[in-house]
Amino acid sequence: SEKGINLKKNTEDTLLELSFKVLFDAREGISKFSANIDSIASYNEERVPLAKSNINTRINIEKNPESDCDLKYLSAENYSLTPKFSKNIKSYSVTVPSNKSSIEITAIANDPGAKVKVNRRTLNFAGKTTDIKVTVSSADRKSRKIYTINVKRMAASESFNALNDRKKNKDSISEKNKSTQNEAGNINIVRNHFNLLLFLSISLFCIVLGVLVLKSKK
Repeated sequence: SEKGINLKKNTEDTLLELSFKVLFDAREGISKFSANIDSIASYNEERVPLAKSNINTRINIEKNPESDCDLKYLSAENYSLTPKFSKNIKSYSVTVPSNKSSIEITAIANDPGAKVKVNRRTLNFAGKTTDIKVTVSSADRKSRKIYTINVKRMAASESFNALNDRKKNKDSISEKNKSTQNEAGNINIVRNHFNLLLFLSISLFCIVLGVLVLKSKK
């Protein structure tokens, strides 16, 4: 230092500090550094002896772990995402009824230290689509990843048609079940009728056989 350091007797002071900046292409592992201080002098240019003039140190350079900006879970209430959620897929779509004005998005980061932000939950008017963005920032806040959910809010007519289709499907299934039950009932009736005829035939045969046996004995 041009200004020098005011040292006091019988005390220890820091004469110099070395700062190291690790470059992105630095070799990983342990590196050795050494320094040699020739001498120091007082304000009167008198040499001051040093107890230790050679400095040897080691620095271990390690690679920073990659930033984790992935989600491990993503859902839009009870509606199905298309395609099915995967941490590597960043774009999804979902369809909701016309009377749905907002939607709850649940997003959980893979890294507990990461920050998750959902930009909105309210939806555009019926018949419109809304892009909801889920931003995941890494724990060190140096990297981020954006997932997008395209929410289609059906028009009133679409919701009415979809409701009618579901009702028709229910009625169709109900009618099919009734038909199956009726068929099963008819089979049971025929089966019972058949069993009764079989019983009567066998009984009549036994009676005739008995009469013939009695006649033959006489």
